[in-house]
Amino acid sequence: AESCTEPIGIVGGRARAGFVYCRLSGKPLDSREHMKARNYLACSLPVLFDVGFEETPYSISGTCFIVEYQRTMYVITAKHVIRGADPNSILVPYYYGSRDFLPFNNYWEINSNEDEDDTDYADLSILRIDNGELDHDKFKKAQTYRLQTIYDVSLNIDRYSRFFIRGYPDLSCTVDYDDLVIRTEDAYLEGVYYEKSVSNHCHTIRIISDVSSIKDFDGLSGSPVFHESNKPHNKTAELVGILLRGTVSSKLVHFLELMVIYKALEELSNKGSNTL
Repeated sequence: AESCTEPIGIVGGRARAGFVYCRLSGKPLDSREHMKARNYLACSLPVLFDVGFEETPYSISGTCFIVEYQRTMYVITAKHVIRGADPNSILVPYYYGSRDFLPFNNYWEINSNEDEDDTDYADLSILRIDNGELDHDKFKKAQTYRLQTIYDVSLNIDRYSRFFIRGYPDLSCTVDYDDLVIRTEDAYLEGVYYEKSVSNHCHTIRIISDVSSIKDFDGLSGSPVFHESNKPHNKTAELVGILLRGTVSSKLVHFLELMVIYKALEELSNKGSNTL
């Protein structure tokens, strides 16, 4: 992984005066059948950007999620979601619907060789939440996924396996500058394993949810991907990766496996400094 040259010093902040954050919840998973997956998916959040214009200050594009690793909080997203953006312009709410944004103190991207054709394995960005600047009372409402220090990242797929995704399609998220409203609508997707991707450390899921109301999967990049085994009397849900891309027409989505996230966080933790 590679750090920006200096800590970015984002101090969070609050939505501009007058702006209201309006959340429009999409159709959730059945709460009885998939309770564990539904609870974990609450760590998914939209990614906003401060574009620097007084009259049109915000844009929305992409999804991220919060994890805890070795007592440090991080926000994980796909690198292409925030590629080209000033790290100080990246805004992530404390929780879905919050008008307050998380503070960060550093940002890393995974390295890839420019001459490689396959760079999906490096489509990952990590922002570290600044614990010193964090409003801990507000953060109590946040949903985080705790990664264990000792882990097994193998995909144990069986005929009962299901995959669950929660993200924020771009076409369902808008900023109304006339009424000063930030509107975001989440989408819940369920799928089954399709195949191992040709890209290293990547896999393909076939979506079995009704996607007739979703025109495009753009914006779902960066969403957490959870796997749940529905074996009778043994339902378990666990994070298995991060969504990279997909198309509504094919109903196929591709995700980067959890091992890459683990290795990056492990390296950051072992370094104990701001640079890698």
